[in-house]
Amino acid sequence: LSTINAVVEKARRTLTIVDMSSEYAVKTRVTKTYLGLTIMPREDTAYIGQVVIDPAGTVRKKVIVTTPLGGAAQTEEIITNDRDALKYSLQFMKRVHNLSVRLGLFESRGGVGVDYHFFQDDLKLSTEIFDWSREGNTAHLKVGVQLKLLNYFYITAGGDDILALPQGDFIRPSFFGGIGLKFTDDDLKTLFVLQSVP
Repeated sequence: LSTINAVVEKARRTLTIVDMSSEYAVKTRVTKTYLGLTIMPREDTAYIGQVVIDPAGTVRKKVIVTTPLGGAAQTEEIITNDRDALKYSLQFMKRVHNLSVRLGLFESRGGVGVDYHFFQDDLKLSTEIFDWSREGNTAHLKVGVQLKLLNYFYITAGGDDILALPQGDFIRPSFFGGIGLKFTDDDLKTLFVLQSVP
């Protein structure tokens, strides 16, 4: 019984957050959609999973160098873009007071993120840098601000890929803006209780 009680108590203290948002990048004219699930076993620790739907796809550049017999070396550059590939994020977050640090995968690439929270988490400044090994370009740096509206909605704005060297139609620095919806399992419990009241 004590083991069961411990498991139930831990599950009761664990907070689950569902997060859905869309961001429009002005320069690339692309809207990214983020579908996320955050599990917080403690107030200062979280595990974040996210699926990213990106119409720009996944751009990859490959350089092939061939040396014909007795001839000079020839270089061929091949750029591919998989528009159907889903990107995903898997991160571990640790928070100390108002500062949060995230480590893991960002849009399917390794990276790190730092968030600073203001006004009881109603305002958040974020910086993410990932994909350091991007072929022929710089790491992907994203800086933004998130402002909570009412209880469940928020707006975002900032700069995406701000260090990028312009490459093709979809890799270039851009301002972005967006809107999101975030709710917890406690919000769902409250909704179900209200619906059950005659």
